[in-house]
Amino acid sequence: MAQISQDLRHSVRVLLRNPGFTIVAVLTLALGIGACTSIFTVVNGVLLRPLPYPEPDRIARLFEISDKGNRMNVPQANFDDWKQQSRNFEQLAGYSGTMEATFLGAREPVRARTCMVSESFFPVLGATAQRGRIPLPTEHRAGAGAVAVVSHDFWQNALGSSADLEKVHLRYGNLSFTVVGVMPPGFSYPPGTQIWAPMEPFNPPNPSRSAHNWRVIGRLRPGVTPATAQAEVSAIARRIHEQYRDVTAVDAAVVPMHTEVTARVRPALLLLLGAVGALLLIACANVTNLQLAQATARERELAVRCALGASRWRLLRQSLTENALLAGAGAVCGVLLAIWGVDAMLALSPRLLPRGEEIHVDGWVLGFAVVVSMLTGVALGLAQAMRLRGEKLQDMLREGGRTLSGAARQRVVQGGLVVAQLGLTLVLLVGAGLLARSFWQTLQVDLGFEAGSQLAVEVLRPVPDTPEQLQQLARFHGSFQERIAALPGVTASGGINYLPLSGRGSNGRFLIEGGTSSGDYWPNFRVASPGYFAAMGIPLLSGRMFDSTDGPATVHVAVISKQVAERVWPGENPLGRRINYGNMDGEFESWSTIVGVVGDVRSDGPELGANGDIYLHYLQRPKTTASFTTVIRTSGDAQALTAAVRRLAQDLDPESSVSFRTLHGYFSGAMAERQFNLALVGVFGGTALLLAVMGIYGVMAYTVAQRTQEIGIRMALGALGGDVVRQVLREGGSLIVIGIVLGLAGAAALSRYIASLLFNTAPHDPWTFAAVAAAMALVALAACFIPARRATRVDPMVALRHE
Repeated sequence: MAQISQDLRHSVRVLLRNPGFTIVAVLTLALGIGACTSIFTVVNGVLLRPLPYPEPDRIARLFEISDKGNRMNVPQANFDDWKQQSRNFEQLAGYSGTMEATFLGAREPVRARTCMVSESFFPVLGATAQRGRIPLPTEHRAGAGAVAVVSHDFWQNALGSSADLEKVHLRYGNLSFTVVGVMPPGFSYPPGTQIWAPMEPFNPPNPSRSAHNWRVIGRLRPGVTPATAQAEVSAIARRIHEQYRDVTAVDAAVVPMHTEVTARVRPALLLLLGAVGALLLIACANVTNLQLAQATARERELAVRCALGASRWRLLRQSLTENALLAGAGAVCGVLLAIWGVDAMLALSPRLLPRGEEIHVDGWVLGFAVVVSMLTGVALGLAQAMRLRGEKLQDMLREGGRTLSGAARQRVVQGGLVVAQLGLTLVLLVGAGLLARSFWQTLQVDLGFEAGSQLAVEVLRPVPDTPEQLQQLARFHGSFQERIAALPGVTASGGINYLPLSGRGSNGRFLIEGGTSSGDYWPNFRVASPGYFAAMGIPLLSGRMFDSTDGPATVHVAVISKQVAERVWPGENPLGRRINYGNMDGEFESWSTIVGVVGDVRSDGPELGANGDIYLHYLQRPKTTASFTTVIRTSGDAQALTAAVRRLAQDLDPESSVSFRTLHGYFSGAMAERQFNLALVGVFGGTALLLAVMGIYGVMAYTVAQRTQEIGIRMALGALGGDVVRQVLREGGSLIVIGIVLGLAGAAALSRYIASLLFNTAPHDPWTFAAVAAAMALVALAACFIPARRATRVDPMVALRHE
């Protein structure tokens, strides 16, 4: 213990005696350890930590599989058969996708994300209410009163933490929901849900086996594996497919809940974890080079200690202690940096990372930082102690230990570290370059509309239950559209039920007059107003758009996109044909005449192709317009109209809920995942490049300083400054070339792991590899040029006198 205390005191004195080296080393290690710890914090919260439910390994998501291998939600009738025939699940539960709705009854009208759930939903998740209760089985029966369970945040923020839940009623249209329970903090499934209500009282049995409306989760019986459940559900799905003609699913899938929740972000997070691991290695190599640069100054001290009887183990222990202190200080600074980094990542992508509320620095993260710092300290200590290997005491004592062989060996080690740094940095930069090229490719995709500064105004109103409410909704939208079009500066405006890039929508097959249907082709169902196409910049290809002559009492009309025309009527003119899309809104008696064909729109983002759209007139099909988004194009700043538009909506209906966003904001949201990956890999690559440049600069500066006498003699014998510069650049250039060659080989071997994150970009894209290698070579050569230029200023007489 006394020896350890002595080692610590001596190490502290050594580090304080060299404050410049200590500060640079600690900051370098803090960058590496901090980056590793921040990404591990996210990986731990998202991928490693179990889901916050009892026995989460027994919870699974279930899907139907189409004949093309695509996952689909489940029709209610098929879901009922699964429940009756399955023996490997304790319970199966269905739930809807979340939708935003405006509720009254809170302290003020509030927009909330709502989910309809079946009776077994909360039992499958093993969830209970923190306050009150979950819905009773009798409240999941037809005719039962409307009840709801709310999230903890909603209870606090919208309901003011009301203690008497029985007096809290949330009104939505004609329905008044009694709040019977408050879920615990952090419970939010599906993600973002604020209100849960029983589905059975509001969804009568639907015999259709092609209406894929319900998401399904299940809890496996004890001892049953997902593979066993998969075999059973597949057999049930195949029997259903053989028994019923209108079933479009040919198989089913059982996916562990944790896998399903994290599937989208897992490749990117593992990529980032590998990137920060490389960054930590680069930081360690940089610190090792700094230590080697100081080796000459420490050799006489070590030689004297050896002469006085210190063993190699004693010197090794001292080296490990010094580097453990460095790594420990770096870890402390790194954890502080990681806390800031995690907050920055969550702020940069609040909706991209699932389970974001569970991402924080905890004991596991601190333990990870401690382990990383210990391993870093040991690695640095062993690297520093390696220079004692093979040294003779006499050589170390002779002129302070500065032997030609020792100096040459040190330069080789330093050069090797620089090569490793450059190689690892190039791998990171190639990854960032591929992501950047992929990002650029997505920006070049024609979305089919102009995602610019147009203002998108979403109005939420209650879903109509009666013919009178349906007429009121149509009158509201008609008046709202007219008044917006009359606002000063508005050049075009129009609305739609599901805006492209909003992440929402519906699709399905439709009937064609003459007794046929669209079969397995399910285009998007859209309800739009006349000015929508002009406001979005969607071109008319043939026929006409909706106009003022179309209304509730006129012939129902439809506008289709180019892809619908080509797939359903190839080589024919679709104008004048009649279609029925009643399965989407219940208007089974309404046939719509196609009056126009417009350009295709990529509704789900630039990476996915257009699925095709059928647009029906909003006044003729108002049932799906409770949520309606109006796009406003102006000659000036569209956002300046927000106050006026809000007043218009409230004048027409004080209880309407209005939100604003630009089309560019929707596009940025669709690109957020790519931006997030590119930003992080770019930051790590840039940091690695900075460390690598510092490393090669330090090595070349040290080499020039060590060769002052040689340079002075050469210049005294007539060597020109250009000769000296070329010699130094030649030595540095050889290291750069080797590092780049190794880095390109490593990038070529590893780039296939990034393929799933790329769009229209090959993992071995030669232009990216060449551009990154050339840019890195120029930056590294610039780092070599500074000490090379300094070498030309050596005064030969001063150098010779000094030596």
